[in-house]
Amino acid sequence: MFNEMKRFSNQYPEVSSDEIIGMATWNGAAALGLRDVLGQLIEGAFANLAIIPLTNPLADVSDLIVNHAGPVGSLMIAGKRVFSCPKTIAN
Repeated sequence: MFNEMKRFSNQYPEVSSDEIIGMATWNGAAALGLRDVLGQLIEGAFANLAIIPLTNPLADVSDLIVNHAGPVGSLMIAGKRVFSCPKTIAN
């Protein structure tokens, strides 16, 4: 998904990183008819998260997410950690 967001951003630079993240999360869940349980951080939704290291704490977080190219620090499915990469600081 990170590669797709980055590719889309490069092809359509007029679309903001916030909009791209929305397309990949909220809009994707809505297209599947699952917007009440996927694509957002709200009570009752599944906690499916890819946790990535912030490489520059002063940069725009949305830009960092869309342009992320490194490993995922941790992965959570339904609120349970299923993967952790010991070589990242996102654990």
